[in-house]
Amino acid sequence: MAHSGNTVAGATDGGRRTTVDFLRVLWERKLLIVAVVVVCVGASVAVSLTSEKEYTAESSLLLRDPGFARTLFGSDLFEGGVDPERVTSTKIAVIESPAVTQRVENVVSRRFPGTDVAGAVEVEPNENSDVVTITATTDDPEKAAAIANAYAHQYIAYQRELDRAKVQDAQELVRENLDALPPESTSERAGLQDSLEQLTVLEALQTGNADVVARASPPDQASAPKPVRDGILAGLLGLLLGVGAALLADFLDRRLKASEDFERAFGWPVLVTIPRGAVPEQSDGDLAGVKGEPYRMLREGLRFLDITVEHRCLLVTSADAGEGKTTVAVNLARTLIAGGERVILIDADLRRPAAGRQLGLDEAPYGLSTTLVSSQPISDVLVDVTPEGSLRLLPTGPTPPNPADLLRTRRMYDLLDEARGMADVVIVDAAPLLPVSDTRALLDLPNVDGVLMVARAFSTRRDRATAARRVLEQSERPVLGLVLTGSRDAAGDYRYYGGYVDNGRGRKGRQARVETAEID
Repeated sequence: MAHSGNTVAGATDGGRRTTVDFLRVLWERKLLIVAVVVVCVGASVAVSLTSEKEYTAESSLLLRDPGFARTLFGSDLFEGGVDPERVTSTKIAVIESPAVTQRVENVVSRRFPGTDVAGAVEVEPNENSDVVTITATTDDPEKAAAIANAYAHQYIAYQRELDRAKVQDAQELVRENLDALPPESTSERAGLQDSLEQLTVLEALQTGNADVVARASPPDQASAPKPVRDGILAGLLGLLLGVGAALLADFLDRRLKASEDFERAFGWPVLVTIPRGAVPEQSDGDLAGVKGEPYRMLREGLRFLDITVEHRCLLVTSADAGEGKTTVAVNLARTLIAGGERVILIDADLRRPAAGRQLGLDEAPYGLSTTLVSSQPISDVLVDVTPEGSLRLLPTGPTPPNPADLLRTRRMYDLLDEARGMADVVIVDAAPLLPVSDTRALLDLPNVDGVLMVARAFSTRRDRATAARRVLEQSERPVLGLVLTGSRDAAGDYRYYGGYVDNGRGRKGRQARVETAEID
């Protein structure tokens, strides 16, 4: 391999989340959001369809004082205050009072026995007017109209009786004064007699200071439930709840997902993202097409990290098992030999070897473990993967009881030097970094020139990434960068250029060549 670089500084943004991150979270959790919306809408519509129908009827009262007392006496016997809002609130309280409610129950119960009129009615003032609306809601349209109208009429009757009683009290006071006057007080008796006549007129003129301006009619349609309206409102509520649930799930989910997440957690740049399914776990020998493009990009990216330093021994590892480190090591080796370099791939995962299986080779009785406990040269145990020998594999051999102790020996250092002398690039497929100590022993070897860290989207956890970063920083080995597998972000790029990479076979390939030529 021509050139690669020293440890690359991490490209982090201080942990800040952008609008793009927010939208990505919503897209990744779209199924959760849809599920919450569907549940909310379904529950709301189900409740609406099974709920008892309700009918609403309205009547309106104009609250006014005709001013008869002021006309007759120059003052108002019924003055209740000067604040219009307070006067209106007082009258609404009277409409809803137990006295009026009892009168309404007496009237309504003749047609609808056992009706709870108090729980069915609501009185609201109309803004900037002296009109109040009496709204009655029940399970029967006729009953709703009857209650609304009864409240309007019974309030007027009740208020009229109160006002007449007040006038009658005044009449009784005048009569007492008349009886107390001596017969010779003719002028005073005449004045009191005149007042008594005016009070008699005023009593007859009492109307309750209110008029029914709109009678309630039985509604044709139910006011509730309304499945369509309820479904829309539930959908909006479900959307808000779904977004909240998605953000909460993302906050609680410790898995890393996008390239930016990995760069923040590890502190090193992502050199290449490998889409899910871009290259099968079992390599099929054909990396000339689009599915090998991520690995060619990785190869070229490693060349230009730092042209001042030449690294020939790369260690490939991951924080945990199952993140694709062996697949990356194997296919990086295959792309390197396609570029004309000689490669030795060392399967140093002595506990769970997989490189030989991915290369389609049978399990070897000899390998790294047997070489480490003997003076046998590695040339005797290398397996030619390609006919011309440009790619050779040093298999693991039998699993030893003490892998970390073997890898820490001077013999491992000499073995790496021997491999470096036989190939242009040595790739070490090491064990996962955190579960076992094997790879930590390899990181202590000074002839390991650089480390490639492999991580899998939607699998690697943030805490495990932080722990792996801490181990690598303590080892002081140069970390070249990250290889992100299982990505959902980059698949479209490779598909777009697929026709071009595949030498333009078919209509899509020709179209890709034309579009690329126009861009160039």
